Amino acid sequence: MTDNETALRIIFIGSIGHATAFTSYDHYTGVANMRKRIRDGEEKTYVGHVEKIHFTSPFSPMVTNRTYFTTHKSFEPASVIEEQNVHLLAIGKNEVVFLRVDTELDIFNIRKNPIFFLAQTMNAKEMITLPRNVYNKMVEQIDNRTGM
Repeated sequence: MTDNETALRIIFIGSIGHATAFTSYDHYTGVANMRKRIRDGEEKTYVGHVEKIHFTSPFSPMVTNRTYFTTHKSFEPASVIEEQNVHLLAIGKNEVVFLRVDTELDIFNIRKNPIFFLAQTMNAKEMITLPRNVYNKMVEQIDNRTGM
């Protein structure tokens, strides 16, 4: 499911791992309406909000804060986070944030990428956000399948 309306979002990931999104003008688009429907539990299929990352703030080794400038790409099923090239970035109070990197890139190769966090954030192409309650249900289902 895609929505061609452009919605610029500025995402700030704090040093304690809480994701806080500052939106500029996406309140005037269908994107904000869909995010509200997802948050309110009205939309149950396309709950993963995929955004293209255009710019990431410069990295400082002294600060773990990052700012991402993104635009809306699509809404996808929650299963999008199970792809091999999608990695958890932060768990906030209301949503969970993942980053998608190129499939050819092995960010786990410690010879090329000795610091996973840097490899993940510097090579991210897309950001995926899920509501926290959807993520929690997915984790419960995994626990039930594995018997944990």
